[in-house]
Amino acid sequence: MSIEELCTHLTELHSKSLLSDNDTFLFDCDGVLWNFPQIFTGAIELLNYLTAEGKRLFFVTNNSTKTQDDYAKRFNDIGYNAKPEQIICTAWLTAQYLKSIKFAGKCYVVGMQSMKHELEREGITICGGIGADPLPPDANAVNTNKLEFDKDFLGAGSILSSIATASCRSPTILGKPHAPMFDAIRLAYPDVDPKRTVMIGDRVETDIAFGNRQGATTLLVFSGATSEKDLDTLKQQVEKHAIERDLLPNFCVKDVGQFLRFLESTRKSLP
Repeated sequence: MSIEELCTHLTELHSKSLLSDNDTFLFDCDGVLWNFPQIFTGAIELLNYLTAEGKRLFFVTNNSTKTQDDYAKRFNDIGYNAKPEQIICTAWLTAQYLKSIKFAGKCYVVGMQSMKHELEREGITICGGIGADPLPPDANAVNTNKLEFDKDFLGAGSILSSIATASCRSPTILGKPHAPMFDAIRLAYPDVDPKRTVMIGDRVETDIAFGNRQGATTLLVFSGATSEKDLDTLKQQVEKHAIERDLLPNFCVKDVGQFLRFLESTRKSLP
């Protein structure tokens, strides 16, 4: 696909094709479905609409502050019947990764209680307080995401950089845009076809790059981290070969509510 064909503004016709040509929809959460506690207009209605159409939904988030169960409860509280296995969050993914490599040591958590809970649920022992357990030189370094900053506080990427520099270790990064999140879905659901999957997100460097690298169709919403002006600037940079083109989405739309309205209009126009 040429650069000119990317970043296409979504229409009713495009929405109809996305619905008919895809079986699986992946959603980022923060900036896409909500800016909690604000739930974006049409977000829950869209999830219920796609589910009623027989689509398989997963929620892929780099936010490690909640467990699978926490997220499932939040969805159920706001009107969508989500199951924990639909939630691919980095706290859960970290525990699954350590389990897959048969990690038998202790784990020092730089993170929230949710991470501790998911690790302990898999039988992984958590270290004590700061300075209580000196780490051996061969300790694994696993990071949930590489986001360097957020609106209110330093992100995991900033903390990761200092630890990686001090320890002279290269971390294993599990979150978007890296492959482990999609690998976890494919492991549990081998029939998920990337070519029949849509990734919906608000960050080009995580959500959109993740979807593009996995071979999915990508839809950027302007309700979160990336504005339409930002996208225009990125497109110019790609044209100058200053950044990689996998940051550009196939489609873009104002928000998930607009996507829902297009889908509903398409349904009404059917004979």
